[in-house]
Amino acid sequence: MKKVLKVAVMLALTNVAVAVQLVSDEEIEKSKKNTKIFKLSNGIPVIYRSEKSSDIINVNVSFDWGLKDQKSGTKTLPDVVTSLLVRGSKTYPQKKLFEIMGQYSLNMSCSSGIDTSHCSFQTINDYFDKNIDVFSSAIKEPIFLENDLENTLERLTSSKKSELEDPNTAVNQVVNEIYYNPNHPYLLPTSLALKELSSYKIADVVRGHKQLLNARRMTITVVTSLAEANIKKILDSTFGSIQGSDYTPNITNYPKKSPKKLKTSEMDIPTSYIIAKFPAPNSTSPDATTAKLLFSIFSEEMNLEIRTKRSLSYAAYAYTGQGQIGLGVFAISTPKPKEALKVLTKIIKKYRNEQIDPTIFEEHKRVFSTGYFLSQETHGSLSSLLQNSYFYNKDTAAAYDLPKRLSEVTAKDVLNLSKRIFKDFRVGVVGRSDQIKGLEGILN
Repeated sequence: MKKVLKVAVMLALTNVAVAVQLVSDEEIEKSKKNTKIFKLSNGIPVIYRSEKSSDIINVNVSFDWGLKDQKSGTKTLPDVVTSLLVRGSKTYPQKKLFEIMGQYSLNMSCSSGIDTSHCSFQTINDYFDKNIDVFSSAIKEPIFLENDLENTLERLTSSKKSELEDPNTAVNQVVNEIYYNPNHPYLLPTSLALKELSSYKIADVVRGHKQLLNARRMTITVVTSLAEANIKKILDSTFGSIQGSDYTPNITNYPKKSPKKLKTSEMDIPTSYIIAKFPAPNSTSPDATTAKLLFSIFSEEMNLEIRTKRSLSYAAYAYTGQGQIGLGVFAISTPKPKEALKVLTKIIKKYRNEQIDPTIFEEHKRVFSTGYFLSQETHGSLSSLLQNSYFYNKDTAAAYDLPKRLSEVTAKDVLNLSKRIFKDFRVGVVGRSDQIKGLEGILN
């Protein structure tokens, strides 16, 4: 990784206006050769990435189980279950577990997301053999205590209530109500979350854990310098006994378009918060790399035109989320929403009609690529990158081939994609009543 980063940084400092592949095919192939995929005796796929001379090992266990897999009434169950893992098990009760974590400075945590849930474990190589059993036990045979459940529900409830009071999160709820149709798997209204969190019992958590702990839902990623054969043997002894059962993966579709394009919510605050959402390429789309680059460039333009030049915003940016479905987002916080949206409209029209200057375009590509590699310097981030690539693409090549795909993206590709996706927005606005009136039709 260090050699790859040096190449990216050196090239980012040049002013070459021609298309350059910032990482050579040889380096890409080397990374691929350092990555192996094998299966445990129970069929759990393991992505093994060799990082020679590293003293750290990172183990990331992924579950195809998240928000998308829940019915109304249990949408928040993945949050509850993962919050209660690595807090004690039958073999390592809570007091003993915390003592071991403190003694060896073990980093263990679990979390849930829209498509998947994760548990991660990181330590130095010398402590791996001693403590991988602690991690696997916490996942396989957790003890769920009433007091822990009460505290977790209280914390999650407080967090959800704060989302209603924070305009930065409240506006996301507002736009989601018109972007996602009522039965879409990705929709979780705060009111529904609060209702669910008031009703969970230990039996619900046990049932959720039983769904999660399924070998056929699981993938393990390991980034380490330890030998592959040794890793396989240890993981098979700790995770190979987990049973697997058939399940139907939840394939999520893009939301149906709502006829309503703008939703506002009054809040007595000096600054209005705006989010526009629209469909964008997903993780497996041929345009996935082009979309990542486009949103990176567009975000810089928003910040320059809306914030720097006109002082209309405290924050103006764009981003894309790429999972089973793709999402495009424009976000602005501003005391002058009408003026800010008019500037955003001009930027959108520019990107839909004008091709970016080749020299500027190549510079954007170099900056994007450098940032991409800087974000993959830790074992944890590299593990997540490989795991996401495997989950959505069923291989890790997509993660390594990004530099090659990026070198092939042209300014015309970005123009064509802008024309296709920069339209038909669903817009949510939170702010003072006098600020949020008269915004209909500005962006659309």
